[in-house]
Amino acid sequence: MKILVLTTTFPRWKQDSTPSFIYEWSKRLTEKGFEIVVLAPSHYGAKGFEIMDRMKSVPFPVFLSGKIPETCLWGRYLTKV
Repeated sequence: MKILVLTTTFPRWKQDSTPSFIYEWSKRLTEKGFEIVVLAPSHYGAKGFEIMDRMKSVPFPVFLSGKIPETCLWGRYLTKV
């Protein structure tokens, strides 16, 4: 059975500091025989399509331009409002 996991939090690479709870949950499902495809936000410096521990990770652009607006970087949003 195939499962599509839609998430906003998924490690960009091995040993990433991003919380890995979705990764761990998806990994356990692959161990039970499920085919997992994870749709997660793309990040600068990360690979595009990738297979990590038998899970397919497919990035999607968060912003149409592909660039993160300055207001979203490092908690600047509240200072810009």
